Amino acid sequence: MAQQISSLAVGAKVRDPNSKIFNVPIIWKIADKNHSGYPANSVTLIAERSLALRAFDAMEPSNNNENRRNAGNNRYLHSNIRQWLNSEADAGLWYTAQHNADTPPIADNLWKVSGIGINPYDMKAGFISAFSLGLKAALMSTTLIVARNTVTDGGGSETVTEKVFLASVTEVGLLNVNGIAEGVLLPLFSGGQAARVAQVTTEGIADSNYTSPANNTVAWNWWLRSPDPVSSQRSRQVEPNGTENSYAAYSGMQSVRPLCNIPSTTLVSDTVDGDGCYTLIFNQPPTTPPSITPPTSVTSGQTARVQWEASTDPDGDAITYVLERGYNDGGYMQVYSGPELFYSDSITAEMNTVTWRVKARDTFGNESEWQTSATITVKHLKPPAVIPSANILLTVYDPKTLTPIGLLEEITSLLWTRRYWAVGEFKLLLPYTEHHAQIVKNGRLIGKRGDKELGEIRYISIRRNAWGMEEIEAQGKFLTNWLDKRMVWSRFMAEDNTQNILHTLVNQNAINPGKSDRIIPNLYSAGNEPPTGAGVISFAAEQYKSLLKTCEDAARAAMLGFRIETDIRAKRHYFLVYKGIDHAAGQTENMPCVFSPEFDNVLEQSFTQSVENVRTFAIVGGFAPRDAPCQMAEAGGGAGLDRSEIYVDGSDVDRQTWDVPPGTTYEDLLARRGQIELEKYAESLNFTSKIDLNVTPRYKIDFDVGDRVTCVNRRWGVSINSRVTEVIETYQQGKVELNVTFGVSLPTLFDMFR
Repeated sequence: MAQQISSLAVGAKVRDPNSKIFNVPIIWKIADKNHSGYPANSVTLIAERSLALRAFDAMEPSNNNENRRNAGNNRYLHSNIRQWLNSEADAGLWYTAQHNADTPPIADNLWKVSGIGINPYDMKAGFISAFSLGLKAALMSTTLIVARNTVTDGGGSETVTEKVFLASVTEVGLLNVNGIAEGVLLPLFSGGQAARVAQVTTEGIADSNYTSPANNTVAWNWWLRSPDPVSSQRSRQVEPNGTENSYAAYSGMQSVRPLCNIPSTTLVSDTVDGDGCYTLIFNQPPTTPPSITPPTSVTSGQTARVQWEASTDPDGDAITYVLERGYNDGGYMQVYSGPELFYSDSITAEMNTVTWRVKARDTFGNESEWQTSATITVKHLKPPAVIPSANILLTVYDPKTLTPIGLLEEITSLLWTRRYWAVGEFKLLLPYTEHHAQIVKNGRLIGKRGDKELGEIRYISIRRNAWGMEEIEAQGKFLTNWLDKRMVWSRFMAEDNTQNILHTLVNQNAINPGKSDRIIPNLYSAGNEPPTGAGVISFAAEQYKSLLKTCEDAARAAMLGFRIETDIRAKRHYFLVYKGIDHAAGQTENMPCVFSPEFDNVLEQSFTQSVENVRTFAIVGGFAPRDAPCQMAEAGGGAGLDRSEIYVDGSDVDRQTWDVPPGTTYEDLLARRGQIELEKYAESLNFTSKIDLNVTPRYKIDFDVGDRVTCVNRRWGVSINSRVTEVIETYQQGKVELNVTFGVSLPTLFDMFR
């Protein structure tokens, strides 16, 4: 159960477990409710303790005023501390000059002890960068009255509007500056001098390079936003005994005790935790999946399809699911995370019993309780056969020189998974031998005869299986995953076709980046790939996002594939972009490929159609200059019940920073961002089939990953034209199996037989 925060008394403590400083949740006290001059229907919070030692402002060497040149600026509007408190920026990115003479709080611009600047914080992350999405959204803009000194700023007062701020002398019960009331007394401080005494948190002390306070029981001084009225550089502070004083703004020995306002309707827990704090509740978790259904029969060496019912989210957030599997009464291990309502899990010989559990997770990270399946007994047909490696020819290579280290002499099983617009992976089981143990090492590469894609070993496990056989399990991903080692270093915008955009992204961030230590060795752009026919688009890449994820999003939107192939003889890796061949029924350029039980080329088949996470319309919010509304754009469409809306944050598409090509408006860029985001919310529609390798169409001859084919099941009344998005090659028990995923298709290609 929960209650509104407005039902708590002044002085009550609250905290959000996911809003932190120094990786520890901040404890707040209620300072007032519906405080005069603050936003209506708000509750004012102040940090229970000072959170960090910070200077009010840095020295300004180019300022016309001598005192500000030597000791900083006491005008709150221009202060470093005001900017830092309201920043969500990552480390080193929060500071922007507020006037011509402004400087960041680097060590050289702060008060020094023995030549060392006290508590520089220019390279720290912004104060609210580690707040939860819920608390960030709840922070209310508050207009504050701030006095000005009579020396340089003309006296009187001005207003500033912030979400996180420092208290004034008036609000903590001290004398007004120049007779100006900077707000109204907060009831939390109505107790006078003793009510103003505060200590610094243990983590705040540990972060400081100053020698005091000695520990978290020692009272310490803390900044107010009010200036010394007859000084240009001194700001007011609360002394350790609760009295008033002022100190030079560039001093980093003072502490910071921030305030904020949140809606009075914000929910908190009914009871307090071990520290006497009520827990802030900003978003409700999704419901527990109503049921989870494993197959009635599970056999080792095969896959088991587990299904579960959809959860609902009371706040309307998008939902994903986490599936874990446990076996032989041991612990659980995650096997799937994503939006689907099913997963095909691999059952291995060491499993005698298996159990699955699933939970739902929303976009804020809130999770439901687990829904656990019945425990299923695994059938073992026979011990796994060992396959001579010569039948497959697996070679281990040195990752730096691409020279062969050795052949794998025999294997138990191999799952070799190829994907169209995502990274492929492999899972290898082989008998434990000294030879295998010496050459199968993390970081080394594995190549399979007939494949130009190599896999990188990323996980190794040695165990004794159910038949007493020692075996090595090696797992990894194809080399395309190397793109995940890099991020999009600089803001990127282009108007070009997707094929060229992908090559440019990889070239600028992995092949020929500006920094030599970012080069991925021996990686080149493929120079002879055919054009994909992709049209020209306006594309903007999010800065610091994974290069791989950026490429995946762009490729998926254009229905293109990409991968890194290796030429062993040339000792080179090549990044290439490609488009599968159209083999769908109805086209006339290529031989059609149709998969159907009626043609006896499908051994097993499943069909899934899901609109659980469909969104058809997006509002995209762009960059917002200070004190100006953000630019908005629309993407998608739909009406009535066919319309499902989302908001997309496009604030990183900064019109002030990027050069927009002629003919392309800023709204065009935002709309493109919305269209790319909507691709992630398309209808999920696919066939999963086990293909008979002995009949046509033939794998890698008549069709391959990325090709567009037709899947039909007349009994189910379904026909779908779709791309081959995943192929799992399974080598086990002396047999080769092929499991193919066809989808996700465009809804316009779906057709029901009447």
